[in-house]
Amino acid sequence: MRPSSGYRVELDALRRARDELRAAHPGPVALVGRSFGGRMCAFLAAQEPPDALVVVGHPISPPGRPRPRDEEALASVRCPTLVVQGDHDDLGPVAVLERISAGNPLIDLIVLSGAGHELGRHEGEAAEHVACWLDARLR
Repeated sequence: MRPSSGYRVELDALRRARDELRAAHPGPVALVGRSFGGRMCAFLAAQEPPDALVVVGHPISPPGRPRPRDEEALASVRCPTLVVQGDHDDLGPVAVLERISAGNPLIDLIVLSGAGHELGRHEGEAAEHVACWLDARLR
């Protein structure tokens, strides 16, 4: 599954970084990204599942600009996945992510009350969720 406009350069760079990390550090590898970076991580994970995937602030289908390929990619992941999203994120409606996570038992969705796409004062809370989740999954 590729994003509608391809993003070949970005996906290739992400793939190379992942491969270099695996070569240098044996053990589990998680793809972790925020916003556009998380979007690219989700596309790569749909093609080549990592040990875990974390997306913070997924710009999955902004209102009026649906991204069905983004939705398909996230829905099809075959690895433990955490999505952390603000309930006021105007680029990634929580309802879309709730629907997708309800259909894939590998996806955990954490919704941060009062947070928008730029997490602001919720960054620490998001980081704590990510750290705890990764610690539990990658032991």
